Amino acid sequence: MSGNGWKDAALCAQVDPDLWFPADGSSATAATARRICAGCPVRAECLDYAVTLEPLPLDGIWAGLTHVQVRQVAAARTRPRPCFTCGGTFVPASPQNRAFCSDGCRDVARREQAVASERRRRARVRDRKAAA
Repeated sequence: MSGNGWKDAALCAQVDPDLWFPADGSSATAATARRICAGCPVRAECLDYAVTLEPLPLDGIWAGLTHVQVRQVAAARTRPRPCFTCGGTFVPASPQNRAFCSDGCRDVARREQAVASERRRRARVRDRKAAA
């Protein structure tokens, strides 16, 4: 969903907003909010929104996570990582692409994996023929 249109589909929009920001710090209230979030169809969009807020949330439940967990996710998304293919350092642009600095590096890794798999298959066939 583009923009903030995802908010209309959020399950939290259908219940009391105080559930996500318990004034008394009740763990039972937070647990209820987390259960609702677990079944929400736009949980990923909610988390993406929460980690881009400036400043980061200081309280509440966001995408089923506490504000502390949201801060941890935000820190992990902005931490430079080494690319598995080329070894270059990059900051992940999305949670789905955390291993490779580019689509090209991801494609190279997939091709290498396919070649290695084919070599293992051929070796098994060769070993079976030799044993027979």
